[in-house]
Amino acid sequence: MTRVLVLGATGDQGHPLIARLLEAGLTPVAALRNPNAFLGTEFAHVEVVEADLFDEQSLIASAEGVEAIAAHLPFVFDREAAAKLGRHIAPHESHHH
Repeated sequence: MTRVLVLGATGDQGHPLIARLLEAGLTPVAALRNPNAFLGTEFAHVEVVEADLFDEQSLIASAEGVEAIAAHLPFVFDREAAAKLGRHIAPHESHHH
C-alpha cells in the first residue's frame, strides 16, 4: 500500500486531498504540527506524524517509510519564507552530509 505524506493536511486544500488519496486506495500519512488536530473529525482514523514545515529535521523524520509526498504550502506572501519551506520539503542532497 503506497504511503503518501501529506503536508498541509489540516487546511482547506488538505482535506479534499486526503479524501482523494483514500478514494484512490492510497494511505495518507498526515504531517501535523498538532498531532491531535484530526481528533473528532472525519479523518480521525488517518495516521498522523508530528512535523513542522519550518523545522527541516522534523520533515526529514516524518518522511521515513513513505513513498511519496503531497504538499500544499501555506499562503506565505514572503518569497524568502516560501523558498525556505520548499527547501525543507525537498532538501538538496548536499544538506544530508
